[in-house]
Amino acid sequence: MDTGVMARVLTGRRSLARRDTWTREELLAFQQHRLEAVRVHGLQRSPFYRRQLTGRESAPLNDLPPVSKAALMAQFDDVPTTRDIRLADVEGHLRDLTTTDGDPGRPLHHRWWTAATAGTTGRRGVFLWDRRML
Repeated sequence: MDTGVMARVLTGRRSLARRDTWTREELLAFQQHRLEAVRVHGLQRSPFYRRQLTGRESAPLNDLPPVSKAALMAQFDDVPTTRDIRLADVEGHLRDLTTTDGDPGRPLHHRWWTAATAGTTGRRGVFLWDRRML
């Protein structure tokens, strides 16, 4: 058992439980604040989202155009907000895990957990995440 992860989960759980008592106004303000933080982060660090959001930097979420899996995968190397992620590396990591019956708990670059869709629509999607609590 990873005691560090467990401690972060319990601390995070306590923090989240406090939100159960928020009023509607508090919840909406929190959502707006987090949306703005995500938007700024994407604009600053992702070439893909900088292109997507140019001219829409303050637009409400429901006014933003959807992003398709095909568009994300076609421009994958420009999507992550960290520049050390490349689709070829992610695909290689996933292939290695599959062909060697590897431990899916072994992260890419010691940080990123990976997964992929089956690709039944013609193109599979890949996903990355880390364990940092936001």
